[in-house]
Amino acid sequence: MTQEDQKPSWPQTPEGVTDWEAVFEAPDTGLIPMVEKATTSPALREITTVIIFSLFTRDSDAVIKVKYASILEDILPEDSEPLKSKDHGFIQIQSDIVELLIRIKKHRLEKIVEYLAKKKTEGIEATKSTAPEPEKDLRTEVKQTERTAEEFFSDVVCEMFESRFTALQTGIDQDSKPVGEPLPYLLSAAFAERFIKIVKTHFIEVFAEEMRPIISRCAIQAEDKRFAALSEAMRDTKNQAYIKESWISTWRRMTAQQEIPKEPEGASKGVISSFFEAFKDDDELDFDDDELTPEEWGFEVERIQKDNVRSRKVWEVITKPSPAYEAPTDEDSEILRELLTRGSQGILKEKNAILQMAKQGGDKSAFEKYQLNKDIDMALLAACYTEPKLFLGDKGLLKPMLSFMLQDELEERYELVSFFLGDLLGLED
Repeated sequence: MTQEDQKPSWPQTPEGVTDWEAVFEAPDTGLIPMVEKATTSPALREITTVIIFSLFTRDSDAVIKVKYASILEDILPEDSEPLKSKDHGFIQIQSDIVELLIRIKKHRLEKIVEYLAKKKTEGIEATKSTAPEPEKDLRTEVKQTERTAEEFFSDVVCEMFESRFTALQTGIDQDSKPVGEPLPYLLSAAFAERFIKIVKTHFIEVFAEEMRPIISRCAIQAEDKRFAALSEAMRDTKNQAYIKESWISTWRRMTAQQEIPKEPEGASKGVISSFFEAFKDDDELDFDDDELTPEEWGFEVERIQKDNVRSRKVWEVITKPSPAYEAPTDEDSEILRELLTRGSQGILKEKNAILQMAKQGGDKSAFEKYQLNKDIDMALLAACYTEPKLFLGDKGLLKPMLSFMLQDELEERYELVSFFLGDLLGLED
């Protein structure tokens, strides 16, 4: 089977619709058993790529197809670093892909139920009808009218955040309270959904202004290629410094309070400003006139005051308490800001490496060596909640694994772990 093959002839139910349970779960031909039979990471990559291109075959599925292909790209290792079935990393990746397929199956089964219910309500025979509408992106429905590059940019940014939250949250029971409190916000699917909506509503317009050069280059592509072009541009290593600088600028503007500039002294500045105005189009003159006129200062103060009101409201929404998770505080701004520039594949690799060490006995010296010069605070927190029986509790491995560090160093290097699991570690206030 190739990626260009037409949609397979899926098994049907007595009602005449696709039997998605059989498609995904049939012992010999099901998609999930195919994944479970893979024995190396290159084979896993080939199988999952074929599956994605088989499930999403219509022209209107282009965006959702690229989305899932991108998620798989983040999960799977490079072919230059192949894993075999006995490797713990392979087992974890295989499990992650199965979980992704189960999500797709569940969504398709829900669409079938909706479709048959609608047909029944309308009094139309469902036995000879076709399948439901094409798969929709769970985040935003693809419009039939042409979409702008800015709209695709919004989708790409939201997907980047989604992939990072997925890397952290995979394998975590969302209803669990292993230390008696709701999940930390980074590990909560409810917070992830809320945060991505906030980014889309409040941040994207400002971020798009900062990212105009990249968006403009992708805007010349045909509509069906814009999402892929923007996704590739956002992953391109040559663009990372620019993206990071642009996102930091956007985050500060949307969440931080800006200082009011010092008021200029007065009328004499107006005369100098008039001189610069008279020669502003003369390319041969190069004056450094950073000081504002009184009029310019007034406009700048008004802009900053409006931005400050907006940023206060945005941060209040982000940090709003919830019974579903432990909400972020003012101390977490930098952690949330840096989430976009942290690769989801890197987070997942770190988390899986920590899990593997724990399952092999949690050797303190091995962990000390691994964490050297790495920022694995997020990954360690996620690993603890993925396997709470291994890490937490009186005989858990977390405390002995970190016992080589003094409290001051621990709180500096592992801010999240210290905050959410400080009592378990015996940290003093």
